Amino acid sequence: MLKRTNIILTVLLIAQIVIASGLALTSNSTTVVSDEPLLADFSSESVIEMIIQDDLDNQVRFVRSDDSWVLPSADDFLVNSIQVEDVLTKVGTFKTNRLIATNPTSHTRLEVQDEDFRRKLTLISDEGSEEILFGTDGGVNTTHTRRAGDNNVYLTTGLNSWELQTQISSW
Repeated sequence: MLKRTNIILTVLLIAQIVIASGLALTSNSTTVVSDEPLLADFSSESVIEMIIQDDLDNQVRFVRSDDSWVLPSADDFLVNSIQVEDVLTKVGTFKTNRLIATNPTSHTRLEVQDEDFRRKLTLISDEGSEEILFGTDGGVNTTHTRRAGDNNVYLTTGLNSWELQTQISSW
């Protein structure tokens, strides 16, 4: 009886190997990973306004004024321009080479939904605006990031959601 069971299990194992090999060889789906920027043709110098919103509907808005950044909601109070420019520089380094998810059902788990996110960064220039949603941390110095209107979620480095504070005193 034991010998017959072993033969059946061996035949099933061989069948599984053949099926798996066949699927692997006939699969037409290939994942193309590109090293393109997340925001095509992005230039931090072209950004004239930046808005950061958190998951509690708090937000802070910055407007470029000559060579500095101001808070229009606080009588054009000057903020630390180096800190604002640092955020813009980091956003300009985001790449699409670490694709994490393409299915909108993953947006909830990664906290990058249009209405449910950790941080939303809106960048406004003369050419238009871009919204980037920041979600959960993906590891050391990495964050799940998605452009609004795009289903792809990427793992980006250099800027974490907690660095995008919505309290004016942080800037």
